[in-house]
Amino acid sequence: MLSPTRKTLTLICAVVLVIVAVPSFFVLPAETILFQPAPYQQQLVKQNIYARLPFWLATITVTNGSTTDQNALALMGKDALQSLYVQVLTPAWVKMQVDGMIAQLWDYLNFKTAKLTLTVDLRQLKTKLSEKGPDSVEGRILRSWPACSLEQLLKLSSVLASGLINGSIPQDLPLCRPPDNLMPAADLFMQMAFRTFANTIPDQVDLIDYFKYSPNFDQQQATWVKVFNGYKAARWTGRVLPWIAFLFLVLVIALSAVSWRTSFTYSGFSLVGAGILGVATAVLLWALSTKVVDNLVLAMVTVPDEMLKAFILAFQHVFSLFLAWSAVQAVIVTAIGLAAIGIPRLIHHQN
Repeated sequence: MLSPTRKTLTLICAVVLVIVAVPSFFVLPAETILFQPAPYQQQLVKQNIYARLPFWLATITVTNGSTTDQNALALMGKDALQSLYVQVLTPAWVKMQVDGMIAQLWDYLNFKTAKLTLTVDLRQLKTKLSEKGPDSVEGRILRSWPACSLEQLLKLSSVLASGLINGSIPQDLPLCRPPDNLMPAADLFMQMAFRTFANTIPDQVDLIDYFKYSPNFDQQQATWVKVFNGYKAARWTGRVLPWIAFLFLVLVIALSAVSWRTSFTYSGFSLVGAGILGVATAVLLWALSTKVVDNLVLAMVTVPDEMLKAFILAFQHVFSLFLAWSAVQAVIVTAIGLAAIGIPRLIHHQN
């Protein structure tokens, strides 16, 4: 029998073990699933986001440009614009950029880099904008516009004849398709304009730099530093929790070691309690996961509804996988605890 003091200490250690063990079940799945780029990259592919992106962009462009007849891209129509986006923003290129940004984000959040960068390589885009010919970007845009009216044709002829080939398109230039006899001159004008525009685009951009232009950037940066410091402390605390739980399990076993049966019983009930609470926590988080993930994605990205749904589904799959493996660990610990409780009783019964 345990003395009252020893029994009290054992129970205290058992309670602490349960409290520490429950969050410990989520540490390894978080480190290997939730805090790694690969699961998010894989789920975005499964949601077919890269192939659907041109359709979303075409819808946005046409919708936003429907109120004016001077929107060069909206005048193309959704189908022609979608085809153009496929040509310029190829799924392979978009995937490469998104995968790169996800990897850069988690390199920072996993403390592999001291500074957060989200770099996008724009060299393919620049090359596409500089191409020539009817099937080039400028050629497809020019040939998709509605035919010039007489008034537009007179104005366009005046612009082309006056030699305004200066690498930019005047704001009052009519956005219409010229007749075949003026098409070569219009093509030349558009090619120079697109080439000049492409030359102004850097080879790479860091999207984080654009946040610096926010009027509240200093305040936002100070807030982010506080949030990130809290996140860093939570991550490092989480990494030591399993070791703390193991230490208290050893203490429970040592303090109750008047006999091996007593040690098995106390440690077994502690593990069963921790395992059951771990499974319950995972189930509760799963029930709340839709709202949690929705709010998380809404805070991170601002995109059209259909695109937002795809991002949310991708994040929900990753979060569900994380919870599933956390619950599996809790179930395994519960089974070990039940075995620790049952084995001494089974042996005693057989004897």
